[in-house]
Order: sequence, then C-alpha cells, then structure tokens
Amino acid sequence: MSVIRAGRNNTELPEKQEQLTQRRAFERIIAKLEVRFFYGKMFYPGVVTDLSENGMFIRSRITPPVESVLPVIIRQEKGLLTVLARVKWTRKPFDHDNPGGMGVEIMNPSQDYFEFTNCKK
Repeated sequence: MSVIRAGRNNTELPEKQEQLTQRRAFERIIAKLEVRFFYGKMFYPGVVTDLSENGMFIRSRITPPVESVLPVIIRQEKGLLTVLARVKWTRKPFDHDNPGGMGVEIMNPSQDYFEFTNCKK
C-alpha cells in the first residue's frame, strides 16, 4: 500500500485547499488500499483512495445507494479489520480507468480503526 499525506504541500489552488479544509473535520490521507465490502448478499472489491478518522472514498464499479450501511473489510499487517460504513455520496463511472465509487462515513469507529488511520499518517 502506498500512502501520501494530503495537506498544504499538494498542488491544489490555495482557495480550493481552503474550501476543503473548511469542509472536512479530519485530515485526509491519500492511500491505495484494497478492501472488500458486503452489499446485497455479495462481497465486492474496492480500492480506498483516501481515508480519515471518520470516513473514506472507495473506488468501485458497484455503488450501493446513498444511506446504505456496509461492512468494509480492510486487510492490515496484523489481520483483518472490519468497520461499518454508511454511504454518504456516490460518483458514477467515467470510463474503464475511472470506475467511480463512494464516499462513506465510518459508523462508531473502533480503537483499532483509529490506530490504523493514525499509523498511516
């Protein structure tokens, strides 16, 4: 997994960075992390492209409806970490290289999840 801290040293315009800072309660961490999520009696693959202490963006060809609650399984060095996530918004696929995805909010994040996100900073 590769992780890059999102912050002031990126190439975004200052006004866009300020808007993101005002909108987000937690620092976003850029990542490339394979996950699985469960929806409609099936597991689906996804890739987390950014995460924080209370949410993540999962790139996926399958996007459950907004407000769906999903178990998300994250593989880490010490085993599997499962979190419950609520879909807050979705993005439709653009093409084969941009499959779309969903922004999810972690419901009642566990101490294990907090430790996981803190070790990625």
